[in-house]
Amino acid sequence: MTHEPLLTKEESAVLRMLASAGLMKKIIPSKTMEKLLALKFVEKKVDGLVVTEKGTEILDRYSR
Repeated sequence: MTHEPLLTKEESAVLRMLASAGLMKKIIPSKTMEKLLALKFVEKKVDGLVVTEKGTEILDRYSR
């Protein structure tokens, strides 16, 4: 059984915000951004941060 990293409410809210298309994005605290990048839940693209497949799976689990 793998151990799933825990996200704080703020971190999961940022991940949900990034996954929401069309919504105005807020400033992301650097510590939160670094953690989400390190966990590979998001990745940097030319047009900003994008939620990865792994990040989407975590969002699905957190929303259940």
